[in-house]
Amino acid sequence: MEEFVPPEGGGLVVFNPPYGERIIKQDIDRFYAMIGERLKHNFSGYDVWLLSSNMEALKNIGLHPAEGFPL
Repeated sequence: MEEFVPPEGGGLVVFNPPYGERIIKQDIDRFYAMIGERLKHNFSGYDVWLLSSNMEALKNIGLHPAEGFPL
């Protein structure tokens, strides 16, 4: 995610990042913050579906969802 450059023109991104079972809290918080920064600055024109059960880590994304769907 950190080095990926998306194609121009927009599209759809669906991913399920790690949610903290095997990663310590400090690392997961930084990872989710990096995801938010990358989405904000590099994925303009994209719809993003992010699947995670870690509601605390999701707060580090720093972006507001247009809609949420509990699964």
